[in-house]
Amino acid sequence: MANEQKLFLKMVQKDWAKGFPFLKPVDLIEVPKWPKGCNFRCADYSKLRGLFYFVSFSFSRVRQGEFSMAVTVSRYSDRSVLEPPDDYHPSPTNIGTYNMAAFLGCRNFRWQIVDCNTRLNEVVVSLGGIQEETPSHVAVNIWKPSSFDLPFNTICDEAIRDVNAKLRHYVFPKLDIFLPTG
Repeated sequence: MANEQKLFLKMVQKDWAKGFPFLKPVDLIEVPKWPKGCNFRCADYSKLRGLFYFVSFSFSRVRQGEFSMAVTVSRYSDRSVLEPPDDYHPSPTNIGTYNMAAFLGCRNFRWQIVDCNTRLNEVVVSLGGIQEETPSHVAVNIWKPSSFDLPFNTICDEAIRDVNAKLRHYVFPKLDIFLPTG
């Protein structure tokens, strides 16, 4: 899975260099530390607002191939890991770290770029366990590609398009981050 994660993040970085040039990859020394390639910083509003915005990918260690995203509003250019704010309503100046779900109006939201259920069930069955399906009330908050049978690059493209759409329609408007024109 490490290779799949690296390939996905490399594709994100390439896509965002064109589509979201204000989000630059950063590798900060902080605790906990984001894995290399998972953290992006917007510094465009630092002079105007005195704030930095971070978008970070958090890959599951248990369900390999699944990730969530965090968005942080920070006073510091080198601190993307903060506690959630007391008032858990994202705004351009409400300091803290938010799960993407806070912007979407749901409890949680994740993306799957590999078929985690099949991989997990293969392991469970090989150990003599019983195959299980993800409950439908959980699956509604998980993005999945149109098919896991597609080439991995195509799955990544679909996931990146969905991530980008959610950033454009839910995150950037709430943080008053304006997309460059042209």
